[in-house]
Amino acid sequence: MPFTNPLTRSYHTWARPQSQWCPTGSRSYSSVPEASPAHTSRGGLVISPESLSPPVRELYHRLKHFMEQRVYPAEPELQSHQASAARWSPSPLIEDLKEKAKAEGLWNLFLPLEADPEKKYGAGLTNVEYAHLCELMGTSLYAPEV
Repeated sequence: MPFTNPLTRSYHTWARPQSQWCPTGSRSYSSVPEASPAHTSRGGLVISPESLSPPVRELYHRLKHFMEQRVYPAEPELQSHQASAARWSPSPLIEDLKEKAKAEGLWNLFLPLEADPEKKYGAGLTNVEYAHLCELMGTSLYAPEV
């Protein structure tokens, strides 16, 4: 069977300029209508924690303080628990850290606004905002569990 070229159409003949679909500064990465300002793009790429919105920046600094004050000092004890015969049972220290994280509002940070519109159980962050917190939590083997 001879090869025939399918009908092709150049991209530029049907594509509209992006500004018609999404004017600068109006793109939202949330599927919730009327999302909070933290969920609306400001037209720039957030590449450092200092360029996050003020509420998320404050959350980042609270998380950093929690990591420095509670998680990092607990790592030697958590490592010894992991190396012990009781490693298959939950560490009481991890459970204690979980309760402290909940009390400080550092629990379920991954829950997006769509899953928790009232921000009752999570922080309602976008993926980009949560990525900065993950980078911080990734400095400890135990922080993601807390």
